[in-house]
Amino acid sequence: MADIVWPVSLPQVPQLSPLDRQLGRMVIRTEMDAGPAVIRRRFTFAPERFNIALDMTAAQVATFVQFRDETSEGGALAFDWKHPTLRTDATLRFTSEPSIKPQATVDSTKPVYLVTFGVETVAPALEPLIEPATGPDFGELAEHTYDDDALGADAGVLDSRVADDGTGVDPVDDGGDWDLDFVNIVSP
Repeated sequence: MADIVWPVSLPQVPQLSPLDRQLGRMVIRTEMDAGPAVIRRRFTFAPERFNIALDMTAAQVATFVQFRDETSEGGALAFDWKHPTLRTDATLRFTSEPSIKPQATVDSTKPVYLVTFGVETVAPALEPLIEPATGPDFGELAEHTYDDDALGADAGVLDSRVADDGTGVDPVDDGGDWDLDFVNIVSP
């Protein structure tokens, strides 16, 4: 789920006549020297692309432009809306620059605009498969031990600071044969 939501003051259902749905390609095809091509699944998710058209009033156009330019940071951020054809919850992002065209209306006091733009579905966020292991916080004093038979050095315990860059490797000049200590780190 995205952090932003399609504004409720804007049309919620796209026009059906210009609606265009393009399914994403999920397979890879390899031609063989002889015999049929080999086809296999390459991805478990492929974005669907849509060309959307909405009729909007002048006030709705202003809301749409603000949503696209400021809220979604020019289309860089994904947003939650209804899937354009299935009408289920979906996370989408802009794929093309919007086009805003005035439309002829019977009542000229209420101008109507045709707003067209492209969007694509965004893969759902995956839940972590396992809980992260606990470890020292960055900057805490960590205690490390090593086996002299495995390393060929004097057995001992070293106290060292965890590297600020988050790599878990802390260069230590402890006078021994080993200049690096390795720490299992989990970001907070």
